[in-house]
Amino acid sequence: MDSLDNLKLIDGIEITPLKQILDERGGVFHVLKKSDSGFLNFGEAYLSKINKDKIKAWKNHREMTQNFCVPFGKLKLVLYDDRESSPTQGVINIFQLDDKNDYKRITIPPMIWYGFQCLSEDYCLLLNIADIEHDPNESTILPQQNNKIPYLW
Repeated sequence: MDSLDNLKLIDGIEITPLKQILDERGGVFHVLKKSDSGFLNFGEAYLSKINKDKIKAWKNHREMTQNFCVPFGKLKLVLYDDRESSPTQGVINIFQLDDKNDYKRITIPPMIWYGFQCLSEDYCLLLNIADIEHDPNESTILPQQNNKIPYLW
């Protein structure tokens, strides 16, 4: 489920390995710096808690660029590109994000469909740092199973 398993990376998606500083007291988990290519502007940051085996899918933002990482637990992230002018139209990418192995940030540009599922034993936390504040009028939501996105959870 790592990015290497995807045959073609969706146009505009960025994968950034992130640094962790761990010792016997705990750890520091880097996420996003103003100088990072995934940073465009600060709109808002939030954590989404996903319970074991639960799925939150599908959503798409017309204007928002998002920066996802998982500072606690393990998550499957599925992305789908249905942009008509995109060179990767019709491509699905699947990533595993977690706090222990291959800690990274996925930057998602506008107009990419996304959904995710908790793979942890209890729950996981997804951190999103977005370039604009959330506005329900600039996003579209589809049910988990639909005729638009060719992916079955």
